[in-house]
Amino acid sequence: MNNFWTVTMHTFSNRLKTKAFMITTLITIIVIAGFLNIDRIFDAFSGDGDGTESIAVIGDQEELTEIVTQELSAQEFEATNESTQQGEPSEVLEETESDYVLSLQTDESGQLSALLYANDVSSSVASEVETTVQRVKESVATLELGLDEAQLAAIYAPISFDTESAEASLTPDRTEEETFQAQTLVYVLLFVIYLAVIIYGTMIATEVATEKSSRVMEILVSSVHPIVQMFGKIIGIGLTALLQLVILSIGVGLGLLIRGSTEGSFISELLGSNIPFDLVGYALIFLVLGFLLYGSIAAMLGSLVSRVEDVNTLIQPLIYMVMIAFFIAIFGLNNPESMLVTVTSWIPFFSPIIMFLRLGLLAIPLWEVILSFGVMIVSIAVFSFFAANVYKGGVIMYGSNSLFKGIKAALSLSKK
Repeated sequence: MNNFWTVTMHTFSNRLKTKAFMITTLITIIVIAGFLNIDRIFDAFSGDGDGTESIAVIGDQEELTEIVTQELSAQEFEATNESTQQGEPSEVLEETESDYVLSLQTDESGQLSALLYANDVSSSVASEVETTVQRVKESVATLELGLDEAQLAAIYAPISFDTESAEASLTPDRTEEETFQAQTLVYVLLFVIYLAVIIYGTMIATEVATEKSSRVMEILVSSVHPIVQMFGKIIGIGLTALLQLVILSIGVGLGLLIRGSTEGSFISELLGSNIPFDLVGYALIFLVLGFLLYGSIAAMLGSLVSRVEDVNTLIQPLIYMVMIAFFIAIFGLNNPESMLVTVTSWIPFFSPIIMFLRLGLLAIPLWEVILSFGVMIVSIAVFSFFAANVYKGGVIMYGSNSLFKGIKAALSLSKK
């Protein structure tokens, strides 16, 4: 047991001291804090500093121009009616010193056309102005038809639209906001699980291959049992992943602290009124189970190579399995009840990602969740036992880069 913790802490401390760990962790914290404040960053580099765009409105219909000006002002633009100005939009832009000039012209058939002119046209501003002009045109047209407010309200009133599953018991009772929040959170956590399995699985394989290629492994084998080494390295890198996850959580808190209030921002829409911590808890459980399953196989594959350069080639089948699971999960975000998602969620290599997807988007029975954990735990035990036997022979084997031949040779050596 002492040897196990010695290997674990040695692997853990070595990973913490690497420049790659420090740099990637720092960069990720900066990226997270920046993402949580992305709208403020864009605001800081756009506009005239206070975020208010000035628009000069010109046109051949005084009444229409005035209405559009009022509507734009209500949209927090600094809009002025400059219909008395003569000349091209470029001349009006220079004379009024506005950020934009909106020209409204009506042809002989009464069809309205609008031109937004500026030195640098923002797509978001153009979209808002287009929506405003379209809304004004519709209002003016309906008034000309003699429709009163009650008739207008009846025309534009949204329909009551809902969906109902044939298997009502499998569909969680959520509002539209909660459904959007669940889908977004599931997508984010799926991405975290996907990256964690690939990054730390590759890290385990590389750690084993590095020691083997430097002949350090021959010294370790004589003093520490290979199976103890394997699980020591898996847990050591697992502790590294856990520490990095805690640090990144601090980065999220730092980003929210810098931001202050999230009210009225895309962050508030993303988080909603509360965070489903039970879903986050399930994500952590599946992350740990997936790491143990893929980590044991990654350690096995790392023991089969003689050079670190060969790790990426031999570990590709493992990465392909994770990628397939992720792509099925992306499909399942909009079709969580499909047969493909249901069947693959029970396959051990896919369960950490796809079963979590189903759990997040569907109200699946508790027994399925418990059974899924049981299947994962049994699979981890079986694959870890197999991987440990291959690892035992693989660490003292050199010269084979073929996956199946290498496994066969390693199993033969482990029995001696």
